[in-house]
Amino acid sequence: MSKADALLFVFDPTQYPGVKQAAEKTRLGSMKSNQVYSDNRQEMVLTESISRICRYKGYSSSMKYEKPVIVILTKWDTWSHLTPDISTSDPYEPILNRNTLGLSISKVKKASSSLKQFLQQYAPNIVNTCESFANNVFYIPISSLGKPPSQDSSNSLSMIRPGDIHPVWVTVPLVLATALTTKELIPLAEKTSSKSRHS
Repeated sequence: MSKADALLFVFDPTQYPGVKQAAEKTRLGSMKSNQVYSDNRQEMVLTESISRICRYKGYSSSMKYEKPVIVILTKWDTWSHLTPDISTSDPYEPILNRNTLGLSISKVKKASSSLKQFLQQYAPNIVNTCESFANNVFYIPISSLGKPPSQDSSNSLSMIRPGDIHPVWVTVPLVLATALTTKELIPLAEKTSSKSRHS
């Protein structure tokens, strides 16, 4: 990890009771298939990873990690109604005078800013840990399925119909990491500073 050009941390917000309660309050049944745990294992993985990186790199308490840190928030389909200002459309746009698409960094930053506020409300320790460690943190939502599992009427078990699977933003974290750490391999629709911070 200490030699990586970018760090990706996969975080499941549905494991936090506050997120489940808020999601169910505004959309009944949105998390019916999600089991919630009360421990802090996700935070422990994050803090231990950061601790090892700082130790191997010889960082002092005042030094900041300068490479991108991308926090990937999973199961967006179950709590997307808590972040209604984020578009589910892929953040890719045509590049002027080029027959290709580029990653819209402005759309990614807008989503990241909204998700940062979301996490500050429900999981502030995740934000505090990431922001105190790194200068360049992105928060990216994804949904592998695109919609919550259905309930089988015969046995009440959750099920997934293959035809209903429509992943949302699942390519964005790796595309973003590649775009920020390589030159011209994946173009950005807008130029960005490698030391930008999202508020």
